[in-house]
Amino acid sequence: MSILAMLYVTGDGVEQDIERGVGWMKRAASGGNPMANFTLATWYRQGTFVEQDAAEADRYLQHGVDHQYAPAQYQKALQLYMEQSDESTAAANQLLEAAAQRGSAPAMFLLARLKLNGQLFEYDLEGATRLLQRLSVNGHTEARALSRQVIAQLQQQARDEKQDEAELQIAKQLQEALDIERISVVGTPLWGRTESAIANVTFQRDALFNRGTMFRIRSQECDFGTNCASVRPNSRHSDLFDVLNDQ
Repeated sequence: MSILAMLYVTGDGVEQDIERGVGWMKRAASGGNPMANFTLATWYRQGTFVEQDAAEADRYLQHGVDHQYAPAQYQKALQLYMEQSDESTAAANQLLEAAAQRGSAPAMFLLARLKLNGQLFEYDLEGATRLLQRLSVNGHTEARALSRQVIAQLQQQARDEKQDEAELQIAKQLQEALDIERISVVGTPLWGRTESAIANVTFQRDALFNRGTMFRIRSQECDFGTNCASVRPNSRHSDLFDVLNDQ
């Protein structure tokens, strides 16, 4: 139903019918599909395909959180951080950790930064290292850049202080993750324009990122005018639904 909704709202291969598409997306959301709930939250937040409605956006986002959908958990965490209260910050920390555990790259990267800076979380070099290693192996550009900075700092501290072999070992672990060779095989898209539409709604989480200080976090999301996400089948996938559910 979510895929059908995307085809109708974008007119991808069918006559465009936004009302019908939104209807199918709502049916998918009411059936408990977390991706559909998160998509509707984004649409209502941005006023895309529906009239902008912050209350509806929050309602659908909460449904996504209730279904433990990592992109929704991450987005809700960002909102709670903006409230800047002890209660909201504690709730945001829990959601951020949950999203990171479920493999959300933006959540993992933000959590690593917070642990490195000792902001909102206790300083945790080893915990941040584990997160950066996972992200680096998966080709996360910003995580790889941050890993290089951490390595340089740890090596400099070791030279200056002539101690702390444990930190040098952490630097070595980060470097080993950076040194893993990545090979990407790019082929001809199988689904024509449909691929981009489905990819945008399915992998919006990968376009969410934070900038600036931890208390003024801004986010940017994929839409149909930006080519910021893609998905391709590989040997693990037997059909389209395997591809969509892989992340």
